[in-house]
Amino acid sequence: MQWIFAAISFAKVLAFVLTILLWAVDARAIEGGSVWAKPLKFELSLAIHAITLRTAFMGRNFKFGFKALWTFWALTELSIALSGRPALFLRLWA
Repeated sequence: MQWIFAAISFAKVLAFVLTILLWAVDARAIEGGSVWAKPLKFELSLAIHAITLRTAFMGRNFKFGFKALWTFWALTELSIALSGRPALFLRLWA
C-alpha cells in the first residue's frame, strides 16, 4: 500500500517542477498574482499529504522524527503568524 502513496508523491513533485517551469515562461496574472501560484500550492500540499499517509507504514523511530519535525514546523508558523508577519510559505512564494 505504501508504494501507492510514494507514487502519488512522486507524480505531484513532478507536476510541481513542471508548474514552476510554466510559471517562469507564462507571465499571466490574476490580481497581481501568477495564475500558476494556486496549482503550485495544491501540488505541494497533495505531495505532502501523500508522504504523510505513507508514514503510517514506516517504523516507530521514523514516525517519531517525522512528527517532531512537523510539530516544530507548525509551531514556527504559528509563532510567525502571531507576530503579525506573513507566513514563511507565503514569503517564499510571493
